[in-house]
Amino acid sequence: MAKSRRAGPRASWKGELRIDLVSFTVEAVNAIEGGADYHFHQLHKTCHSRIHYQKTCPLHGAVTNDEIVLGYEYKKGQYIEVDPEELDTLRTSAEKALTLDTFIAPEQLDPMFYDGRTYVLVPARAEAREPYALVTAALEKMQHFGVGQIVFSEREQLVVVRPKDGI
Repeated sequence: MAKSRRAGPRASWKGELRIDLVSFTVEAVNAIEGGADYHFHQLHKTCHSRIHYQKTCPLHGAVTNDEIVLGYEYKKGQYIEVDPEELDTLRTSAEKALTLDTFIAPEQLDPMFYDGRTYVLVPARAEAREPYALVTAALEKMQHFGVGQIVFSEREQLVVVRPKDGI
């Protein structure tokens, strides 16, 4: 039996949003659900049957995603199972935070610098809702964007946080 999955989009990043001494937990969720409206598939050139990439175990055959775990090979054919949450504990506090360092007026940012990736920050826990709402309201009132840094996909990146319709 397959595990039930959480409804809604999955967070691409989880950590703290930090502004000076204020910090609270947030999640970054891809803002463009499903991506483009067109999709390409790989086909067999001869018969145009769709090519499938099935995850298989050499002993048991096809396996589902919930049957797959991460493992580190410490010796040929010998593995230690690694929980993704254990890997998360190895991240430094800087890697777990989106720190807003400055605030700018929207016209100060040339759209040429946008890279096409857009995420929505949402409070990660109930206790983060109030500070999240206060920061969002402050950015909307100031009509400014927050600019900061984040470690995303194992690389330090410059980000812009902007309010839009209360989020």
